[in-house]
Amino acid sequence: MSGTAHRSAWILSLLACSLAGCGFNARERAAIRAEKKQLTEATTRFLQVKDEINHDLQAEPQLFQAGSRDAGWRQRLGADESDLNVAQRNLAQIEKRGPRGRRDNTGWLDQSLKQIDSVRARVIEDASNIQAEANRGLDLKRNLSSRLQDLSHQYDQIRSFDFAPVQGVVRRAETDWPAKKDDLEMRLATIEKIPADAGSAWTASADARAAAGGGGAAVDYAVLYSTEETLHQAQAELPRRVDDLKNLTGQLYNSWDKILEDLDEDRQGNRRVYDEKVKTVTTHLIDVAAKKSEVSTTENWSEIPEATYRSLANNLGMTIQHKPAGVYDSEAEQTAQPPGYAYIAPPSQGRNEYGYWEHRDGGMFWTFFPQYLLLREVLWGRSYQPIPTFEWQNYHTAQSRGQTYYGHDTVTNAPKYGSHGTFTAKRYGTSRYLQTGGGFGSSKYSSGSGSGFGSSRYSTGAPKPGGSFHSRDSAPHRFGSSGPASSGRRFGSSPSRSPGRSFGRRR
Repeated sequence: MSGTAHRSAWILSLLACSLAGCGFNARERAAIRAEKKQLTEATTRFLQVKDEINHDLQAEPQLFQAGSRDAGWRQRLGADESDLNVAQRNLAQIEKRGPRGRRDNTGWLDQSLKQIDSVRARVIEDASNIQAEANRGLDLKRNLSSRLQDLSHQYDQIRSFDFAPVQGVVRRAETDWPAKKDDLEMRLATIEKIPADAGSAWTASADARAAAGGGGAAVDYAVLYSTEETLHQAQAELPRRVDDLKNLTGQLYNSWDKILEDLDEDRQGNRRVYDEKVKTVTTHLIDVAAKKSEVSTTENWSEIPEATYRSLANNLGMTIQHKPAGVYDSEAEQTAQPPGYAYIAPPSQGRNEYGYWEHRDGGMFWTFFPQYLLLREVLWGRSYQPIPTFEWQNYHTAQSRGQTYYGHDTVTNAPKYGSHGTFTAKRYGTSRYLQTGGGFGSSKYSSGSGSGFGSSRYSTGAPKPGGSFHSRDSAPHRFGSSGPASSGRRFGSSPSRSPGRSFGRRR
């Protein structure tokens, strides 16, 4: 074949690659075609809605110019259209370039299409919201008498809203958690102000409502429209904001730990899949003063990004997120730590609601109260050994620096916790991650020949975990309620799924 023929064949192959999505398999090409069709339909729909909104703005300038609504809507629509154009270019670039030798082709493509799909859905939702706002204004003008009656009814509902239930919840929480009193008061006051703001708007619209009712003066539709918007927003916000505050207050009564029980790496087709198994241990305080609580657990496998999987490599068996009672979920501790240490009081304090420091055998060791022996069981299992003061001090020092404490096994000179820890080897020896060589058994410490924990890279400073942890397929195991008078433990149903697996993937 001549050089010219070679070049012609090469050009034809590039053209074919560009048209077909070189390197994509049938499933991937179908996914691209489906997203392209949806994006085209969404663009057509968006342009139709945009034209309708622009027509309304031109037809009713007085109605929509008040408060710069028209300018704000046009700005939003312009940004939405720009986002659609970027999504179209990105999709065209995906088709043109193909995988281009990416190591995880399917993962990259799925993520890219997911981002494009998210833009498409958000743009259509925003345009639809603007259209709904415009339609409310037009409906107000076309059906003025009935809409004025609706506004009066809305206002009556807003000003008579019953705050007593949420006020009771907040007052109880302020008593149980005094440190949150100021924050809770501020959040409640913000919600209680909504009817007052609606009342101001209602009062300001008195002249416009009188004119609309036949007072003889020209009707100021812009003022009535602004009042309608304010009342509509207030009526929608009140129950939602109250529910949010109740849920936030409820978080104060839960402490929880997310414990990394296993990690798995597998291949599906031409992509690698990374999974984590997380056990969430929740202690719900039924009565704070009486220290009456209920413990429950859930266990779930979920897929995680590769970066998250790598960041968790040293933390098998660790609490990778901890939230104490009395704080919100958003304030949870993110630094990995040995399970259960967060429930131990400083030695200088002596005791807390979970237990106390006890002098025995020539030292001081932590002892849990009887009503929290179940919590100790689900956190440590049968491998629990009393914690001496020096271990807690070392843990506290690491935590205060944002570092991970892995402990020190004085017999093997190895880490005590984490993937390479001796405690983990006993507690999670049947886990997939340890069985495939990810832990203590394959480390230099397993024969006791290490150079010592002090020089080990596992002493502190392990990478913080990333990602979020979702409960997808497991109902909680609930263990009942116990109070201060309890003298032992109550064991409910234990997790039915074995923590290890010999082959394949499992959810």
